[in-house]
Amino acid sequence: MIDSRPLFLFGTLRDPNLLEIVAGERCETHPATLLGYDTRAVEGEVFPILVKDTGATADGFCLKDVSPEVMIRLDFYETLFDYMRIGVEIACDGALITADVYVPPEGRWQASDMAWDLDSWIINEGALSALAAQELLERRETTSEKTLRALLPSIRSRAHAKLLAKARPAPTLLRRKTDVGDMAVLKHGYSHDGFFRVAKFVSQAKRYDGAEGVQLSREAFVGFDAALLLPYDPATDLVMLIEQARFGALWRGDPEVFVLEPIAGLVDAGEDPVETARREAVEEAGLTLSEIRPIMAGYPAPGYVTEYHHCFLGLCDLSPDMAGIGGLVSESEDIRSHVIPFETAMALLRSGEINAVPLAMMLLWLAQQRDTLRQGI
Repeated sequence: MIDSRPLFLFGTLRDPNLLEIVAGERCETHPATLLGYDTRAVEGEVFPILVKDTGATADGFCLKDVSPEVMIRLDFYETLFDYMRIGVEIACDGALITADVYVPPEGRWQASDMAWDLDSWIINEGALSALAAQELLERRETTSEKTLRALLPSIRSRAHAKLLAKARPAPTLLRRKTDVGDMAVLKHGYSHDGFFRVAKFVSQAKRYDGAEGVQLSREAFVGFDAALLLPYDPATDLVMLIEQARFGALWRGDPEVFVLEPIAGLVDAGEDPVETARREAVEEAGLTLSEIRPIMAGYPAPGYVTEYHHCFLGLCDLSPDMAGIGGLVSESEDIRSHVIPFETAMALLRSGEINAVPLAMMLLWLAQQRDTLRQGI
């Protein structure tokens, strides 16, 4: 039996959009306060925590007559962040009442000195958290809480990718501009839910002659946005390539599983792809970049993969003795770097040894810009 006494919400669930997604329905709310507590940001996180402070007041609102199903959904969501319900006394609608509030175990999260502001959170984090919550609630009955906790950063990164897609669409000077109804998803689900997702769906696209297209049953690999970086030193005309064993080559049956690539990494939630590229340069190769220039951004396989590549050139000082072994042990990375002349890299491309298409594209782009870059030394 789920306790149905009133619930006091002081944090992210005060966002009406997020609350509706998590609760599964629109909820009636009542302004409320909790005396003797302050609402602070959690160190290194985007959600708040209550801190005892005799002279402070935590503002929020109260949910009354919470149905068992809504409470189950709210408990599920809050449990993923290690918050649980305890009883408190709050002021609501001119009376003092006993209500539940979500708090973490003692010592689970560290409060910062910064006050937490709902309006700022909605502007900076609200849309991302709402998309992440949609995936979490979709997986409530199919994925264990332990697994979802481990996948939270990945789920938020996938939500961030959707926001980047909406915020940074490519131009439509030649191709057809997408209008409402041009591509409809008639039904969808997921045939696999793990670190990656495989969407199974039925879609229908409007044909170029204006007629309705046929309904197609398909699957799509739902991944993340990634930042790719090609380090280059115009003064020495050296580039850095990295090498690592790759599962794609393994499962294709390629006898050569070690692949030459650019530096790359998944774009974390809320992170600008440029900063991802800078971070990965340090993590994978210990490089400090003097400048990052955009090459292009796009889909490596738009027919069935959501992955999107943000490609950059990283200007830096390079010398042959900078080659070595790198990568984060915490992420099970074992990465070998090569510092070679640009012409050697192009010879590897012509021979076919470079068979990662993103790296090939980036080298060809550099071939066009190389003289200009070298003249600016």
